[in-house]
Amino acid sequence: MGLFDWLFRPKNPTADWPLSGELPPFDPATHAFGFLRFGDNLQAARRIGRPEKCTFRKKTGSWCLEYVSRGYHLSFTNDRFVDAFFEIGVGGEFALKPEAPKAEPLLTSGERLTTNTTIDEIVRLFGKPDATDEEDDSMLLDYPGDALAMEIEFNSAGQLTSWHIFEPTKLPR
Repeated sequence: MGLFDWLFRPKNPTADWPLSGELPPFDPATHAFGFLRFGDNLQAARRIGRPEKCTFRKKTGSWCLEYVSRGYHLSFTNDRFVDAFFEIGVGGEFALKPEAPKAEPLLTSGERLTTNTTIDEIVRLFGKPDATDEEDDSMLLDYPGDALAMEIEFNSAGQLTSWHIFEPTKLPR
């Protein structure tokens, strides 16, 4: 980052937020984490609390709120909630380190997604994926959608490693 970029970088919009709380359960029917719905503005996430890291991606005009100790991050592009990513286990494409904090997102059904969640359980919860992509070290279940899409990854041992929910046309790159 050059001096000019550093001097004129956007102010952290979460600096005065209270310490982080819990992310509400995800409701697959409404595509919302309790009060936080996809498309909401960044200030709607204030109730979740201040993230450990808040990064502005100048190229995409997006803010990434990283709740590192809880294993997830939320992205807002053009002041709209467009992306949630949960690091649940070790292995696969995202290679979470064994000592890194792991997310265990809660669904409104009361079930948590953990490394022990099986592919059969994912199919029961979200339906059959439209596609699967198998690599040597991982399998990706793909749930494309017009309003909301999901990618769910398992490592070669069959353990859930990540859950990615996003608005397909708004994904920050």
